[in-house]
Amino acid sequence: ARPLHTRDLLEAMIAERFRFRWSTQVRADLARDPEMLRLMRRAGCHTVFIGFESVNPDSLRAMNKRQSVEDVRNAARLFRRSHIHVHGMFVLGLDEDHPRTVRETVRFARRHRLTSAQFLILTPLPGTRCYEELKAEGRITFTDWSLYDAHHVVYQPKHFSLAALQRAQIRAHKKFYSLRESMKRLFRFSFLDIGVAHYARRLNRHWRQRNRLYLRLLDLLSPASGQTVTADIRLDVRLDYPGGRR
Repeated sequence: ARPLHTRDLLEAMIAERFRFRWSTQVRADLARDPEMLRLMRRAGCHTVFIGFESVNPDSLRAMNKRQSVEDVRNAARLFRRSHIHVHGMFVLGLDEDHPRTVRETVRFARRHRLTSAQFLILTPLPGTRCYEELKAEGRITFTDWSLYDAHHVVYQPKHFSLAALQRAQIRAHKKFYSLRESMKRLFRFSFLDIGVAHYARRLNRHWRQRNRLYLRLLDLLSPASGQTVTADIRLDVRLDYPGGRR
C-alpha cells in the first residue's frame, strides 16, 4: 500500500546485511513492479502470501477486486521466476462459481507450481453486506459461529448443494497436495514443497475425522427445504424447517 516506504525499508535491510528470512502478505499487482521483486529477494524474502481470490473473472468482479485473471497469472509466474515461494489463497462458492470453477482453480494452482495453496469457502461474516444479503434471501443455514472459519459451508450456495461445495473444497486440497504432485516436486528438487504437501495431507485427514458429524449433516440438508441449523455442531444439532421444528 506504501511502495516508496517499502522500497526504502528493503534497501535499508539490504544495506544492513540482515541474514534472516522473512515472509509477507502482498497483493497480486505487486508483481507489476520488477524492481520491488528484486529488492524483496535480495532482502531475504522467502515466501509471499497472495489473495488470488479467484480465477473466475465474474467472481473477481463480484468481489470488487481490481485485479484481473491476467494479474493473477502474472503474479504467480513472476514471483516464482524471482525465486520467491508463493502461498496462494482462493475463495470458492460465490454465486458466480460453478463446479468447473473449482476444477479450474486447482488446475491453475498446479500449473503455476504454487508452493502451497488454501481453497477457502466463502464465509458470510455477521455485519457484512454478504451476510445481510444471504440472510434476506433465506440462505443462511448454520448459525453455529464456530463454523464461520472459511473451511465450512454455512450458507446455501447458488450452484452447489452444501455437501457438494464442501466436498469440492476437500477434493481441491487432496488434488493439489496429492502424492502424484509430490512426485513432480521431487523431480524438481522442491523439498520444501514436498514437506508442506505431506503436512497438508495430514491436516486434511484430521479435519475430515473431526468433522464427520458435520459432513453427515450436510448430506441431509436439501437446497429446496429451507432448513436452518441451530447448534454447537460438536455437541448437538437441531433442524428448523420453515413449517416448524422437526
